[in-house]
Amino acid sequence: MSEIKAQYQKRIFWLGMHKVLVETEFPMLKKMGYEVFRPPYLSNIQDQSVSDKWEVGETTLPKEVLNKLCRYNFFYNSISHEIGEILNTYFDVVIVTIHPDWLLSVLKVFSGTVLYRCYGQIGIVSKNLYENGAFDLIQGRENFWFLPHANECLSDEQIWLQNVGHVVPYWLTDDVLDLKDTWAHAEIRRQTIALTCPNITNAYYQTHFRYLKEFFEQRKFRYYGVQLEPNADPNVVGTLSRAAFLSEFSKESGYIYTYRERNVCYLPPIEMMMLGGPVLYFPNSLLHRYFGFDSPGLVKNEEDALRVAQLIINGDKALISEIIDSQELIRQRYLKEYGQPIFENTIKSLLESSSSSVTPKIIYDLNQQEIFDYDPVLIFTHFKNSYVHCNGQYSSIDEIPRVMQQFVKALNSKDIPVMVTALENEAAVVHGFYTAECARPDLVKVIPLSEPGIYYLENAYSRFIKSLLNGYGYRSNEHFLRIFETIKGKRKICSIKSFFRLIKSIFAYFFILFKNVIIAYIASKKINKLFSSISSKLRYAVVPHYYNFPEAFSLNTPLLAYIPDYIPHFFTGRECFPKSNKNVAIGVKLAKKAKKVLTGSAFSKEYLPNSALKIPADKIVSFLMPYLGTSNKQNDLMAIPVNLIQKLEGRKFVFYPTQYHPNKRLDLVARSWCLAAKSLPELCLVLTASFIPEILQDEIKSNGLLDRLFIFNKVNDTTLVWLYKNASCLGYSSEMEGNFPTQILEALINNCPIVCMDNPLIRFELCGYMELLLYAPFADVGKFSELILHAIEYRNQVLDNQNLLKKEIIEHFSFQKFAENVYALDAEIASDEF
Repeated sequence: MSEIKAQYQKRIFWLGMHKVLVETEFPMLKKMGYEVFRPPYLSNIQDQSVSDKWEVGETTLPKEVLNKLCRYNFFYNSISHEIGEILNTYFDVVIVTIHPDWLLSVLKVFSGTVLYRCYGQIGIVSKNLYENGAFDLIQGRENFWFLPHANECLSDEQIWLQNVGHVVPYWLTDDVLDLKDTWAHAEIRRQTIALTCPNITNAYYQTHFRYLKEFFEQRKFRYYGVQLEPNADPNVVGTLSRAAFLSEFSKESGYIYTYRERNVCYLPPIEMMMLGGPVLYFPNSLLHRYFGFDSPGLVKNEEDALRVAQLIINGDKALISEIIDSQELIRQRYLKEYGQPIFENTIKSLLESSSSSVTPKIIYDLNQQEIFDYDPVLIFTHFKNSYVHCNGQYSSIDEIPRVMQQFVKALNSKDIPVMVTALENEAAVVHGFYTAECARPDLVKVIPLSEPGIYYLENAYSRFIKSLLNGYGYRSNEHFLRIFETIKGKRKICSIKSFFRLIKSIFAYFFILFKNVIIAYIASKKINKLFSSISSKLRYAVVPHYYNFPEAFSLNTPLLAYIPDYIPHFFTGRECFPKSNKNVAIGVKLAKKAKKVLTGSAFSKEYLPNSALKIPADKIVSFLMPYLGTSNKQNDLMAIPVNLIQKLEGRKFVFYPTQYHPNKRLDLVARSWCLAAKSLPELCLVLTASFIPEILQDEIKSNGLLDRLFIFNKVNDTTLVWLYKNASCLGYSSEMEGNFPTQILEALINNCPIVCMDNPLIRFELCGYMELLLYAPFADVGKFSELILHAIEYRNQVLDNQNLLKKEIIEHFSFQKFAENVYALDAEIASDEF
């Protein structure tokens, strides 16, 4: 093999077919001295972006090898074993462009250097690679690199892919660059605006075409783009030659970019900018992110776009000049003299480096003997549907994971390795969440666990079967529905055929159940084996919930339980919380087995020994949890969903960020808001709960306020900060808490007026400083509504009082103080004999 490759510098297999790249990056690689082979596009599937230009070009490949490569359809077939051997024998590098499935196919067969080149994708690349299986092949692989075209795209990816990322811009074709700034000198200026919608027969573009016809149907709008089939619609320009397209394009009064994808910007708006014409665009698109939060070309909505477009058609010179001037920095991104040197330098540095680079592994490998220099701490963190990766930020809708994130950060700052657990389909997101604030992310590994296996471990065999029968993902199964409807009499057995169909469904359904029981059983055994194998290697394990993680009992290692509260203790006899002897039994067992039990307040430390959990008082350690807002990208306004800003900017609203739990008393804040809205009709209520009881929705509806209730669940930290800073007040109606409420702390830090109900824990922690807050007697919705109105009218005065409290309290909740307490606790547990 070495002899075959010795006759040239590097040979590259370039898997791409886009008409722009074929004219820019593909020939550039040849100019750099590499021998580059590009396979022909052999598919019968039509694609408007495919270049129709293809030739073998100069090559030193043997004729028989060349013939096999030229006859193989790489774009719609997995790469065969034979072709894989050819790639490994004759090529040093494979550059894969665009499609994640093409990358997967290459990774399966090719052992050399792989560069994955992206130019903006619909969706998140790291998510696609995780879901299609490429992630598993990238972990621990030598010389894999991700080359997106813009930093805005790279920053939205998950951390594991960012770690192998290099931003490499791409540039426009010469035919456009040669016409730079010619728009202003066009002899003809058509009183129309250009838009883009190619290949209308394609489902994606067909949807967009319907959108354009709904809002931009007037004849002053012309839809450009290659059409693979004739289209007689009067707005559709139709397929033009490249020269004709540029000629027609330069005659337009301007352009509206109507796509809103966050990570891809199609080229027509960039081409119009390069020609020198004005471009309008909508919020949340990648083009919007290029410009920043605001610029003259940004239109808020379709109505605004129609208004500004007419001004451009009318020749508003000041507006047109302002828009064109604002586009200069964006144009520079796509100039050849800007992109080409970066492309050349990056490719050379990656391909000609004398040392190889290994993609960091974030997944714990059971077969790997040693992964850390010191024994790691294991933290159980596989909370289902709790973790979110959105707009480049990691967040959690639940408080305990956010506390554990700070715990991991504290350990990481002392170079103490950590392993966190995650459900298999969430492993990459969970790892990103816990490493987002860490200086040494390499010291954090994730252990993926099978959800059926965990569910099997947490339930007795009979209860597991019962849960399956009750619909653990199977109630929508067609066989179940046929059986259920027959039993209920909704489906009649009218013939021998329908009888046998029912029998078939019974056998099929129970076969599915049996199969899934077997799968879950095997998965549970693997989990037990894993915990058994790592027990001796652990510093200790953290169990951050009193009943969620009974599988921790199989570990033969010291346990640290994190139990912030046991709220049912205060609701005895009220039936607010479902009674579960099983959960209490798990909590009692955990308290008994744990070396230490951490809680977040002296208040909880006092009552937990007397609660149903029976936690020994001498085991309890309490210290304050820190401010849970992360510093990661908090000032990136582009990380905030645009629809949220559009709905709330400039409006008065009461804000209560919490999930629905009986002690949170969403009913009280809602009723208080309804009362306050009688005096201030424009007042809105903003919640983050993923569930709102129907009875509460009905009450809001009966007050005619349903259109002023906004629910945004799974918000990231940047969005949370924006909501606090723009809220009229925090409406905190919780009846009881275990930790000092994070909402109170967040509101103080982000200068949001606080209105709360008298809460035992808040009063316990603040003592006399409680008088600096606006608080109503518990459940007094009349007084609470009055205080909401007071906070709105006298906002500055309220904030002045809160700032006195803020100065006193902020130090007590600092991360540094929390970290020092974590270090001391870590040392105590790690030093204990077990």
